[in-house]
Amino acid sequence: MPLKGGPFTWNNKRTDEASILKKIGIIFFNFSWNRKFKKSLGIIEPALGSYHNPLVLLTKGLKRRFKKEFKFESKWLFDQECKEINENEWTSPMIGNKRAKMH
Repeated sequence: MPLKGGPFTWNNKRTDEASILKKIGIIFFNFSWNRKFKKSLGIIEPALGSYHNPLVLLTKGLKRRFKKEFKFESKWLFDQECKEINENEWTSPMIGNKRAKMH
């Protein structure tokens, strides 16, 4: 089962050379279950107050619930690097799909 969120599911809460990170959390499934839930996905959540990261099983995969809106920050008008990037993007020739150029 695909897991998103990091490669480890357990740590010993120590730092430097004493740190131990392991992948001991596993989600088991079989072929017939996987055919029924083709978009299923395992998520490794952050460990809060525990050595173990909880695993969450999503049977419908990840769906974007909202469209991310662009928000303009007026402070960008005074940033020299931002001004140069903006000028370069607006004056460069458009190649290919117009939507591919939009960020």
